[in-house]
Amino acid sequence: MPTQSDIQQAIQELSFNPYTVREDFPILSEIFKRGEKQVPLVYLDNAATTQKPRQVLDTILHYYHHE
Repeated sequence: MPTQSDIQQAIQELSFNPYTVREDFPILSEIFKRGEKQVPLVYLDNAATTQKPRQVLDTILHYYHHE
């Protein structure tokens, strides 16, 4: 039977962390000025556009440079 510690560790490993996902999308690291405040970009996906994760961009660039 799993212990409380095992359960907590499993929950932590399976939890969704939006900040980790944001690191994969370069555009989401941009900071913009809104009035007097500096605010991060918020991106909501739709059918018209798609942002690519850094891993995809790196693969495409590698292909263009070496293939």
